[in-house]
Amino acid sequence: MKNKAITKKKDTRKLQDVQVVNVCIKSTFNNIILSITTQSGSVLFQASAGSSGFKGPKKSTPYAGQVVGEKARTWLLTNGIKAASIILKGPNSSRESAVKALANPTETVGKNGQSYVITLLSDATPIPHNGCRSRKIRKV
Repeated sequence: MKNKAITKKKDTRKLQDVQVVNVCIKSTFNNIILSITTQSGSVLFQASAGSSGFKGPKKSTPYAGQVVGEKARTWLLTNGIKAASIILKGPNSSRESAVKALANPTETVGKNGQSYVITLLSDATPIPHNGCRSRKIRKV
């Protein structure tokens, strides 16, 4: 048998076909991760506070969320996206600053007059309905 190189088929979807995207913002206590996906769920762009150059506890600051939101906004404007729906998940305060950076009305117009509209802003943070069983009481 000959050793054949296995080649993966590359995704050939054109960005001109994509007009409406989902912006998923997951903010944990340690980091903020932003993913731009199509309506079917394929990831088109991803940014995080760690990939933006923040290290350690600075990754969970509101300024890190603002920088991540600005990176996503420039990507949306350069690729000609018309509408975006934002889905928030997680307890951190940096998600509000990421949304503010995405929805900044003065800078949502690109060089060619392109802009996008935010159609939906939803919070999908999982909330426990009673949660896990607590530890047994310590007897001293």
